[in-house]
Amino acid sequence: MEIREMTFHDLPFFNSVRSQSYEYLHDKTNYTIEQNIEWFIKTSPKFFIVTKDNTNIGYFRTSEWTDNTLMVGMDIATKYRGFGYAQEAYPLFISYLKTRNIDTIYLEVLDDNIRAKHIYDKLGFVVIDTNPHLETTTIKMKLEI
Repeated sequence: MEIREMTFHDLPFFNSVRSQSYEYLHDKTNYTIEQNIEWFIKTSPKFFIVTKDNTNIGYFRTSEWTDNTLMVGMDIATKYRGFGYAQEAYPLFISYLKTRNIDTIYLEVLDDNIRAKHIYDKLGFVVIDTNPHLETTTIKMKLEI
């Protein structure tokens, strides 16, 4: 498994996976590829593509980078879910983040995303806050690395 920075050429894959993952995201908007291209050019996001055997399987979203912290999330293409790839990718990504002097990772997960919550618990994330969000609850979690 490999993790690399997302490039402009990855946007069709990103757009497809994001559309497949909308039910697990806070922003459920189904963006067009043109909107994602505009977003990418405007914001230069720090997103990372996850590959397995030279095939794109998902990506990490990051935001709110500060001195030693950031927010993270992961989306995996539907056909690659349920194979343990997130459990394999997160430790690799956490190792990468350590090389960038990150010592605390935050994330938010919807309470009804049982699979993701299970993975985050196994990785050692702890709940630090909960907030109502539409028809479910948002759980904010933290991991000291």
